[in-house]
Amino acid sequence: MASLSRIKRQWEALGREDPLWAVLSDPAKRGNLWDEEEFFRTGREEIAAILALVDRLGVPLRRGSALDFGCGVGRLTQALAEQFREAHGIDVAESMVARARRHNRHGERCTYRVNTVDRLPFEAGRLDFVLSVITLQHMPSKLAARYIAEFVRVLAPGGIAYFQIPAVPIELPGDQGLWPRVRRGLKHALPPAVRARVRGAALALSRRTVFEMHGLPRAEVEALVESSGARLVTVAPDASAGAGWTSFIYVAAR
Repeated sequence: MASLSRIKRQWEALGREDPLWAVLSDPAKRGNLWDEEEFFRTGREEIAAILALVDRLGVPLRRGSALDFGCGVGRLTQALAEQFREAHGIDVAESMVARARRHNRHGERCTYRVNTVDRLPFEAGRLDFVLSVITLQHMPSKLAARYIAEFVRVLAPGGIAYFQIPAVPIELPGDQGLWPRVRRGLKHALPPAVRARVRGAALALSRRTVFEMHGLPRAEVEALVESSGARLVTVAPDASAGAGWTSFIYVAAR
């Protein structure tokens, strides 16, 4: 799949050059300035907050098997391994997965693998918990939708999926004026395949790190979850995508 190949190339490079910053892009930490202990501590804090939210929703969560989709170097996967019997991390970039394996403190209870197809490498009904944050937003919407359906497929009966994805971009004050309007018009006039090629060429020529951003409208995500065989427990606003997007956290139960 062309879009996955493009994503893989970008994240392979990020995984080689500045992997911790690519996962958690604090401007003050760019240039391999993240302290590893501090970096992984943010993962433990985030997982604690996520599990506390699920608990407040009153949805029973088995602590058997968990998946971190888009695991990067394992920031959240390592924290999941402290809370679940087994934790699995998958990522499109071999450079990220190699780094994650070096950071693994949980032996065989925590595994990492590279996945470069639009299907998760688990049989149906295999997992108790599927987690994905700040990952689907970097994928074209059709690919993100495919993975959301996969989240539901691999959930065991009673399993929970917790994932974040932006919905629609927000027009910011800097987006006003003739040139931004022309640029938006040209962007929407181009076929998706052409937009992808233009974006890829721009990334190749740019000296800056540019993360692709995509969204999926909330109504489409809700319909997709339900048609895939899960029920939505809650949908909550989320700020992970930054100021230019509305974004939501979705919690679904099988």
